[in-house]
Amino acid sequence: MTYHSNGQLASSTDMIGNVRHGKHVAYSPSGEVIEKGNYEDNRKSSKWSWFDKAGQPDSVRTYNKGMLSGKSVDYSESGNKIQEMTYRDHKYHGKTIHYNTDGKKTLIGEYRNGIPHGKWTWLSSTGKKERLVTYSNGIKDGSVTIWNDAGKNVMTGTYANDKKDGEWKWYHDKKGLDSLIQYTDDQYMGKYKKWHVNGEKAVVGKYQNGFKTGDWKWYTINGNLDSAITYLSGTYNGSVEKYHRNGSLQSEAVYVLGKIA
Repeated sequence: MTYHSNGQLASSTDMIGNVRHGKHVAYSPSGEVIEKGNYEDNRKSSKWSWFDKAGQPDSVRTYNKGMLSGKSVDYSESGNKIQEMTYRDHKYHGKTIHYNTDGKKTLIGEYRNGIPHGKWTWLSSTGKKERLVTYSNGIKDGSVTIWNDAGKNVMTGTYANDKKDGEWKWYHDKKGLDSLIQYTDDQYMGKYKKWHVNGEKAVVGKYQNGFKTGDWKWYTINGNLDSAITYLSGTYNGSVEKYHRNGSLQSEAVYVLGKIA
């Protein structure tokens, strides 16, 4: 046993010889329990709990032979959970949940051997999903989604080895698709499409190795063709046509590698 200067018991620890082994409790100078747990062969073992001066829980840790291993919880001053973690061999391993001051979840994720792994989801103060990112051994690898405050998708896509890959889509707040882009190895590769807020197509084209290629077309919000341009590696190469708002042809030319033929 140990004591505070005012004579109040400060701690009580079971011992075998000079080795801490068994129950342990620590007290504040006014007598409230502020720490309790167990020792095994002088090392923290099993569940340990800490408390503030008012007796509210402050944190909980789980140990195995002195190393964090198992569930861990942190609390706010009001006694609400602010974080739940799982450890294995002193590293984050398993599910983690974060909470706001009102006790509502703000983040749900998972660790593997100390690094993010699997699906991670961020939530708003109202509990609606805001963002989802998929990880593999600490890097983005898999689906990603972002939602607006109303809970509607504003973006979806996929990462491969921390680089944008495949089809990515952006959405208007109220009107369907805003744009669609295909990626390979984090650069534009494939279809590119964009829509006006009324749902009419605005741009249609294609990328190759990050450069515009082939036939590209732009449209007005009422559906008329605005311009049509043929590209090769981002350079005009073929017909270039511009149109009036009513859809009638305004001008046309033919280019070869960026120069008028």
